[in-house]
Amino acid sequence: MPEGSIIATVQTGQIPKGSAVDVIVSKGPAPLPVPSVAGMTEDEATAALQDAGFVVAVETDFSNTIDRGEVINAAPKSGAVAPYGSTVTITVSQGPEQFAVPSFSGLSKSGAEAKAADYGLKVSFFIIPNTQGATVISQSPGAGSTVTYGDTITLYLA
Repeated sequence: MPEGSIIATVQTGQIPKGSAVDVIVSKGPAPLPVPSVAGMTEDEATAALQDAGFVVAVETDFSNTIDRGEVINAAPKSGAVAPYGSTVTITVSQGPEQFAVPSFSGLSKSGAEAKAADYGLKVSFFIIPNTQGATVISQSPGAGSTVTYGDTITLYLA
């Protein structure tokens, strides 16, 4: 029952009109244990926490050990008891701060922009003269080179 709802009366049977009546008032749903969501994807963790009756807030952080998009931890921690409807904050991995740049070869300009955003990279485009400039044919730094989150890469379009 929602907090403040009358869930029972103490008196039984009939009582005289105008008499005081003792009631039992709900304190709301019972606190619940926070489910373990570490290692789940952001979507999986959000669904699990919402199904358990919590509101979800998301933060991000770098991790050299937890894959990009997976939950590093939650606050309150797994197993802790928290009020129904309270907020659980999950921290989602952005992957390592330094990582091997992926290949953008063969992608369209919009596809390359989306992929770069997923990795936290900025892009500049160079269109090869006398071409349609529709597809990535090369990149600098090259695929596999180490970059830092937030770096700018140059993509060559033909």
